[in-house]
Amino acid sequence: MFLNAAVSAGPVDLDAARAVGAVAAVDTVRPGRPWLLVTPHPTPDLRPAGLQLMGHPHFMVRPAGGVAPPLPPDVTVTEVDDPDRLAEWADVLAAGFPAPASPAPPALRGGPARFWLAHVDGRPVATALSWTGHGVVDVECVATLPHHCGRGIGAAVTWAATLADPALPAVLISSDAGHGVYRRMGYLPVSRWTLWYG
Repeated sequence: MFLNAAVSAGPVDLDAARAVGAVAAVDTVRPGRPWLLVTPHPTPDLRPAGLQLMGHPHFMVRPAGGVAPPLPPDVTVTEVDDPDRLAEWADVLAAGFPAPASPAPPALRGGPARFWLAHVDGRPVATALSWTGHGVVDVECVATLPHHCGRGIGAAVTWAATLADPALPAVLISSDAGHGVYRRMGYLPVSRWTLWYG
């Protein structure tokens, strides 16, 4: 769903949510694929438009530059470079994030989107995505398998995405659980947004 998102430029009401949902429903490649509505504005209850509230995450910004700390023991972080590994990346994201699974299209490889996968002892356990454009690195899809949380693995894969282009500032939308991790990385909270999914 994070790769199938609408971002509102203004307030969203039920009619606007229904209109966006009608556009998202016309998916000839993967009918029924989940989608996300992201807004920096407060919204009314959009459940009557068929949406579910995901939460009110923080929008955060980090200045350009810096160096990632050493990786935790037995952890490697690599960039995904083939379709099979991209499917593996999508499986870890779905298992590590409380949202419906949404496979990543292989056509996104090799462009402004870069996919990052962290391994512990050779097993994939965490994901991140960096999308470089408009003078920033947008960090998305940070997820760690539940039994590997609290070991710095999510931070390690987030560092890889954050420094995808170290000359640019980075932005992300943080869950409450990740907020402290991102603050320690130098991200600063700007505002809280609202996320709905359909």
